[in-house]
Amino acid sequence: MTIDTDALAALGDNWMVRTDNDGEGYRGFRWAPVGEWTECPKWSDKTTADCESGGLFGQGPGGYGHAQSGTRFVFCETGPERMAVEGNKVKVRRARILYVGADAFDALFFVTGGIFPGSLDLSGCRNPDPSQWWTERGEATRRRCLAVCPDDGYALVQTDTDHFSAGCRTNLTRAQALKHWNRTDERAKLFTAAIEASIIAALGEEG
Repeated sequence: MTIDTDALAALGDNWMVRTDNDGEGYRGFRWAPVGEWTECPKWSDKTTADCESGGLFGQGPGGYGHAQSGTRFVFCETGPERMAVEGNKVKVRRARILYVGADAFDALFFVTGGIFPGSLDLSGCRNPDPSQWWTERGEATRRRCLAVCPDDGYALVQTDTDHFSAGCRTNLTRAQALKHWNRTDERAKLFTAAIEASIIAALGEEG
């Protein structure tokens, strides 16, 4: 699957990201399959995150910061009924999962421009599969997400011209990128490993 950037742009602020355990949420609540709407059976307008509040929770416009681990990272379209909860999450009445795993990372990168203002706990999830490419609004250049830093949400993106971007660092050559992230912090080590591994992936694609 590749992401539909036109459809994502049309969402406006009606989206959120979250993790679940292969479709299972808090206290065993089951989400509908990908592409189908899930509705909270117990909705209220309370702005607390207790069991009586009611709602489907995630991070998105209006509420960033709270993250919990899971086996699956998902990107959701949300209905118009949504509200911020405790300043670090949003809750909605209805949502549907549009993308899972690598596609969810790509969708998140697109709607945030590569800078996610929240936090991610990806300890139970696999990093993105770098085989997924996308284009933005008719551009010839293809892009793919190589890695997402779980500490701050920064995404490392590679173009098919072998340039790299993350946050305010854009369009770096491979040599520039390796030089910039030649550090010992966790983000730098993650990005360096992803850049070096992408050489092998590129050779494999050509072969």
